Amino acid sequence: MNRSTVTCWMTALLAVLGTGSPAAAYDWEITRLDEREGFMHSESLAVGPDGTIYVSYVLVPNPPSDAGEVYVARRNDGVWTRTLVSDSFVGYGTAIAVNPVTQQPGVVFQAAGGYAGRHVGFWEFDGVEWVEQDVPQSPLRSVYCLAYTSNGEAYVAYGITTTVAGETIYFSRVIRRTTDGWEDVPIPVQGDWLNLAGNGANVIAAGTSATRGQPGLRWLDVMQFLPNDLSAATVDQLPAEAVDGNVSVRTPGLAIDRDGHILASYCMAYSMDTEDFAEVKLARYDETGWNEPEVLLGGGSIADPTAYSLALQFYQYTTVTVTDERVPFVFGVSQDYAALNVAMPRPEGWTVYTIDTAGSCSGLWRGHGAGIDPETNAPIVAYAKGAQHQVDTVVHVARLIPPSGDSDTDGDVDLSDFGAFADCQGGPDQSPNEAPTVDECLRVFDFDLDGDVDLHDFASFQEEFTGV
Repeated sequence: MNRSTVTCWMTALLAVLGTGSPAAAYDWEITRLDEREGFMHSESLAVGPDGTIYVSYVLVPNPPSDAGEVYVARRNDGVWTRTLVSDSFVGYGTAIAVNPVTQQPGVVFQAAGGYAGRHVGFWEFDGVEWVEQDVPQSPLRSVYCLAYTSNGEAYVAYGITTTVAGETIYFSRVIRRTTDGWEDVPIPVQGDWLNLAGNGANVIAAGTSATRGQPGLRWLDVMQFLPNDLSAATVDQLPAEAVDGNVSVRTPGLAIDRDGHILASYCMAYSMDTEDFAEVKLARYDETGWNEPEVLLGGGSIADPTAYSLALQFYQYTTVTVTDERVPFVFGVSQDYAALNVAMPRPEGWTVYTIDTAGSCSGLWRGHGAGIDPETNAPIVAYAKGAQHQVDTVVHVARLIPPSGDSDTDGDVDLSDFGAFADCQGGPDQSPNEAPTVDECLRVFDFDLDGDVDLHDFASFQEEFTGV
């Protein structure tokens, strides 16, 4: 499998804006999860209700072989531990989620053996050890994701292949485990990209489909699996855009905010006349239907003549998560795989910041590598650093360090910091005053991470105030 299988959405898109992004406005804690040599990939991240962070990933000891071991790293009380789940992995893809009933994680991956040489491996932690679960077998292509409902039902999405009239067809399959066993869930998406997210009593899915548009075109569908009903109700199809030429929607990231509104990030590439275009977008679905998609990057002609083909051929992943304050963070990797970046909404529009520049950031796997820490309401993202099939490719985790209010870094929050807050405060939906800089104001005083410094942040500042 070529490098494109773990590349990310900014590869083609920063050809529009250039490769440079400013340093992150907030401080990030970067953790290397494994000190051993080997090719690590297929990272997925989940956060438990108690704030425990879980990251599943694969270690291939002898690249370029695709045979490896599945690990789950766990962070609790500030300490990371690592557990071997299975040594029977082949191919690409893991996904981890936390069962809200047991409050323990489960992980799915592409396991060796079984039907056609590989099958869905599904293991769950019972509080003491990891236990393998029985899963129906099928001609597996790739494992996509795992999600739980509030009553502990598990949904697993994966890609399979079949041959029709001598032609290989790729499509998605969803299965659901209930107390009565496993059942197929019919879905209208016939493409090979699918993402799941738990949503209280049910599960939401987003996937790309070639069947809902003209032949060769790919659109985004969002579906809701209804409680006690195996049918997948299509919430809506992403509004088709007026494009005269090729178009391709790829690799949706998916998140649900506290109001049950759906956020879907995706990469869209298309061609008009003799020019090629590519964009990263964020679409929101609420009680009124789809809102107008926001353009995070792109919107202009691609300078690099190869960028359109890259956007179509590379499996570009978008990863989105949303805070309790409904603030979305969309993660990706820059052109030439040189940095991990995050797109964040600001009063003046979306801004891209660089989080990590050391080494080569080779991927965000399948659009479900980010989450929110329930204690700090801050985003967390897992990503791979290093070149494809190289022994120095290691999974890392970046955690946003919440603002402290300590502007002079003297270990307390006092009147001096109050004066700095007053200098920064610009009001709701306004950029902070440039004192000393906008990014410095956000780093220290933007407690709700919404891109401004206002009275909501002052309430949090008061809670931190020591007066010493």
